[in-house]
Amino acid sequence: MRKITSASTKLEEEVQEILNEKIETGYPIESILDDLCKHGCQSGMIGSLVYYDDTRKFFDRNVDEINEYLSELTDTTGFNLYDLLVEKGDKYDPLVRNDINKNLVVWLVFEEIAYRFYNEIEEAEQE
Repeated sequence: MRKITSASTKLEEEVQEILNEKIETGYPIESILDDLCKHGCQSGMIGSLVYYDDTRKFFDRNVDEINEYLSELTDTTGFNLYDLLVEKGDKYDPLVRNDINKNLVVWLVFEEIAYRFYNEIEEAEQE
């Protein structure tokens, strides 16, 4: 059973651990990452990130790295956090202090890191 092993930060390690726990239950790594990339955390497939209490704790544990990740995402892709908050969250909370916005940001960052893992696995298989 293959696992994800390419995490390089504390935040990535936590994402990796959550995904590897799912792999240990018998789901193939490719299926997990493919489903996550297609349906996202909002599908409920990441059981430890379903409830606001869980996503708030994840956010609070990783707030500095999440902020760095969002900044990098903005710089490299033109992503605009405010647009996400206007569309799906509370646009009057641009500092991401309430649970709705923490939830959205956690899901976004988790999915982006999982997507990077997915691409690394795909590239390794093509070599």
